[in-house]
Amino acid sequence: TGKPNPTSRPPEPTGSFPNPTSRPNPTDGTQPTPDPSGSPNPTVPPPTACSTPGQCAKVDVTLILHGVGIGGDTPRPVGGAYNPDPQNQQRSITVSVFNTLDELVGEGTANTTFEAGKFTATVELPDTIKDGQYTLRVKSSKYLRKRIAGFANLKAGGVYASPETQLVAGDIDGDNKLNILDYTQLLDCYTVDQPAKACDSSKKANTDLTDDGSVNQFDLNLFIREFSVQTGE
Repeated sequence: TGKPNPTSRPPEPTGSFPNPTSRPNPTDGTQPTPDPSGSPNPTVPPPTACSTPGQCAKVDVTLILHGVGIGGDTPRPVGGAYNPDPQNQQRSITVSVFNTLDELVGEGTANTTFEAGKFTATVELPDTIKDGQYTLRVKSSKYLRKRIAGFANLKAGGVYASPETQLVAGDIDGDNKLNILDYTQLLDCYTVDQPAKACDSSKKANTDLTDDGSVNQFDLNLFIREFSVQTGE
């Protein structure tokens, strides 16, 4: 129900967190390497640009990002009162296009604008995507990838207005999962009553889930409340 009261120590996470002893050893070759596209079927690298701007299909995207703007968290998706005025109002998003066999056939990227607590963008897709019906998935840094509801009828030169989509926060390491690895990085940058344990500027930016310039109890509370959704789509 909104922001938690400040505490002198991180709250204990609830739910089925993985056992920290099972964390992969980065020196033994078992550390997972995130798939940049987050694709379940990354058979070939998808094209990422329209060779004739203005002649390709476009997608209008409207996002509610948990923890910022009007975004809440998984138990309370809207109006969670985390941070209505995020520092980074322009964010890069990627829209991935899948055919009827759920094969990745192309991707487009764009920067968002921020208005009325939501993030919007028009994403131009590669001209290799033929006219037809597709499913779309959208991803932004620190958030799990989400399938946009329904099916998109894409047409060269046309604009598909996709339904509003909410993204779950907490994918700090970019592997499209919420797990102990993300949680550990967040604790490395946690600074409520002590200096950060092991935090550089890049890690701080990734763990500042509420985008207010600090990694504190509000970021940790958000992560814990998001943890019931552990895998992106």
